[in-house]
Amino acid sequence: MEATVNPNSNQLLKQIAKELYINNLELNKQRKRIQEVLFQVAEIIFSIDQKFKIVVFNSSAEIAFNISKEKAIGKHADEIINLISHKNAQPIKTNDYAFLKKDKVKKDFGDPIIVKKESDEGSYYKLNFNNITINSDTKECVVSLSDITDEIELDRKKDEFISIASHELKTPVTIIKTNLWMFEHTLKSKLNESQIRLLNETDEGIRRLSKIVSNLLDISRIEQGRLVIEKKETDINQLIEEVVASYKDLVHKKNLKLIYTKTRIKDTYTDRDKIVEILDNLISNGIKYTKQGHIKLKLSTSTKDIKISVSDTGPGIAKKDYPRLFQKFGRGNAGLKQQTLGASTGLGLYISKRMIEELGGKIGFSSELGKGSTFWFTIPKLYTN
Repeated sequence: MEATVNPNSNQLLKQIAKELYINNLELNKQRKRIQEVLFQVAEIIFSIDQKFKIVVFNSSAEIAFNISKEKAIGKHADEIINLISHKNAQPIKTNDYAFLKKDKVKKDFGDPIIVKKESDEGSYYKLNFNNITINSDTKECVVSLSDITDEIELDRKKDEFISIASHELKTPVTIIKTNLWMFEHTLKSKLNESQIRLLNETDEGIRRLSKIVSNLLDISRIEQGRLVIEKKETDINQLIEEVVASYKDLVHKKNLKLIYTKTRIKDTYTDRDKIVEILDNLISNGIKYTKQGHIKLKLSTSTKDIKISVSDTGPGIAKKDYPRLFQKFGRGNAGLKQQTLGASTGLGLYISKRMIEELGGKIGFSSELGKGSTFWFTIPKLYTN
């Protein structure tokens, strides 16, 4: 029995084949157009397949890595792409990011990276990547590198200025503080009430200025990697009590309460001066933004950590301000307002965070608008034995 072919079926198959051919032509045109656009854009763009071989390589990549597109395509990316972490000077391989989910990439990966060049120290770039699915069997990782060299150099110059300015300010501020203290303790009994008030205001002003200079010096040390950690046996309870006592006059002046209930805890090895500075930042913030009520300190322990929290009955923090809190010069709306202790510089929390990280701990907060905030930090338990 012979099979018969329906002429209409043949015609339909021809029509489908023609449409597929036309669609493929159009897809190829679109692909070439996209590749041409990618080739001409200023950002470095390259794409790799699942074997980490380069499949797209634009003109900016040719310039940055000093190799033509024809020679780069088909090569393993790590043979061509030389990237170095700005943070730890370690090489960055394509398998450190390609085809990974964003939450699986190393935490510090968002920091600037350096494109390695033989001719100079290299340029700074921000790396972004997207994993795309071409079809069920084919995936590619598209990588873009945005040049942020100018921003990094500007930031470096700013840090240098801060370092120079803070060092130049430190000496005159120290001289003023010393002379003011001598004047206060030798002539205070001979001053009238108005003169004593002016003297106290001057003393408070110079303390604020001294704190700003200290913060600027800390920023300089942190940014230049010169922050020194000196751990020694520390009585945490005694340390907190001393810090609390130093704020006695200020909380009395603002008609607030500064509360701390002693908790039994063994001495631990940590950097005493850094803990004092962190507590100063958190307590002074609490006092600065609290108009009535109290600031309360709490000490608690877990298996591995010691946790210190500072709670206040201030205005709380709006959620839109959360991302800025631990950034350098980051301030919420309340921080921009002039307070009894002056407007916030936006440095205290940033410095505290960096110090806590150097000590091996964590820092965080919780807040409810209109009810207050709690800032906390942890340090590792490190005992004598």
